[in-house]
Amino acid sequence: MKFLSLILRVFAIAAAVAAAVIFFVSKGKLAELDAQLNDAQEAADTSRAELTTANGKIGELEANLNTERNKAAETKRNLEGVRAELYTSRQELTKAQQDMTQARGSIEELEDTTRRLRADLLDTEQKLASASREAEINQLNERIAELSEANEELEADLEEAKALPKNTALAASGPATVAPVAGSGVSLSLDPTAGGTISPVSVGPATTIQNVSSSSGLLVLDSRPELGLAPGQTITLVQDLQAVGKVQISTVTETLAIANILPGALSSGLAAGDSVKLLR
Repeated sequence: MKFLSLILRVFAIAAAVAAAVIFFVSKGKLAELDAQLNDAQEAADTSRAELTTANGKIGELEANLNTERNKAAETKRNLEGVRAELYTSRQELTKAQQDMTQARGSIEELEDTTRRLRADLLDTEQKLASASREAEINQLNERIAELSEANEELEADLEEAKALPKNTALAASGPATVAPVAGSGVSLSLDPTAGGTISPVSVGPATTIQNVSSSSGLLVLDSRPELGLAPGQTITLVQDLQAVGKVQISTVTETLAIANILPGALSSGLAAGDSVKLLR
């Protein structure tokens, strides 16, 4: 019984010692845990501050991100507007190119038409010139025929005058007068005593020069029906009883006559407003 009590006491002492050891050990652990807890608390406070700072930075970044998103959206809208304008410009450019192509085609057609019309005009001018030359040749032939007839009549009158006695011819009428040659406007007189020579005594009616161009060789005269001007006629201009040159009538209207100045004419002495007489 004593032995059991002794064992219980030993166990109690051992338990007390173990409890004391555990207490001191747990007290050291507790202090260490408190230190660790304080460190953890400080670390948590530091982390919390860093988290707050990070949250602020995240807010700034979100604000910047929203700003950048707005800028990107605006840039996108501007880009879409530029694309729309570019598309419109491309359509306008395509239309302008088509219009230019059509205009070039029209220009080529007009050039072809112009060349064709120019060729037709040259052909017509050549035909008109040919017809004018033929008309001039016909008029010249008619004029030659008239002059031949007049010449034959003058020769016949001259032969008759030569056959008459000299005194009889002089007593009868003096120098024989011959009527003007048809269409010439020139009166002639025949003197049998002078060997049948024919001399001009008058010229045709006077007219006024409207314009004269030595460079182009053209002369414009007043035209009246009594002048008897016609295209193709070759006329000698007389000014102050002196022949100043020959011209050839090319066109005649109701009031004007256009003539070509023939080589040898003294056109430098002629001016607009001068009065000249016509000798055919």
